[in-house]
Amino acid sequence: MPENFIKIRGARTHNLKNISLDLPRNQLIVVTGLSGSGKSSLAFDTIYAEGQRRYVESLSAYARQFVGLMDKADFDLIEGLSPAIAIDQRTVGNNPRSTVGTITEIYDYLRLLFARVGWPYCPHCGKRLKKTEKKGKGKKKNDNPYPYACPECSFVLPELEPRHFSFNSNYGACFHCGGLGTRTEIDPELVFNLKLSLLQGAIKPLSHANLTQNSALFTQLKELGDRYGFSLETPLSSLSAAQRAAILNGDKLWVGLNT
Repeated sequence: MPENFIKIRGARTHNLKNISLDLPRNQLIVVTGLSGSGKSSLAFDTIYAEGQRRYVESLSAYARQFVGLMDKADFDLIEGLSPAIAIDQRTVGNNPRSTVGTITEIYDYLRLLFARVGWPYCPHCGKRLKKTEKKGKGKKKNDNPYPYACPECSFVLPELEPRHFSFNSNYGACFHCGGLGTRTEIDPELVFNLKLSLLQGAIKPLSHANLTQNSALFTQLKELGDRYGFSLETPLSSLSAAQRAAILNGDKLWVGLNT
């Protein structure tokens, strides 16, 4: 059989009844048929499943645990098959953590690639990190928890793993947005009425809360004002940007409104 064909013999996965066929490689092929005739069983559960299985089995045991594997297809022979990628027909939700990479599972392979062949750089001075090894009693040990170190500063990094490149993992997600790519913040223009003082109800969401000057909130704001040099009776328009930011974001002694 020429190498430009995929040879399938005795395919019996799901609805397939001992099917044998030859498919030309490097061409667009459309599989059509009635519902239940075995289209998906041939394309996804046989050809794709076997191509994926052969590729995953070529990886190390450590790398395999990060890639989901389909059930083994039932057939007598498949030849001329290359590693395969499948884009299944499914309903995609509005989850911000779902991307083209995660839906097609290319994301999993990219994380493996970066973890295995990538070389880290220092985020502080931009130098390429050097591999270090811990020595003991005349022989090298691999129990060093930080095998990468910057030659210019004290920055160290643990062994690269696929989870370090995942925005769905605490090890790889952005500290500020948690891997979502966006942050929810308070708009000061919607919170403050700059014409009023704090005692007059300058904090719009609390303007109808009937809070008194002796309430816990105003007690904390008064202490904040003592630290930053403003009064609860001063209109917010007269406060500096730093003073308004302290009211909104707080400091070490007060959590602020933006929590």
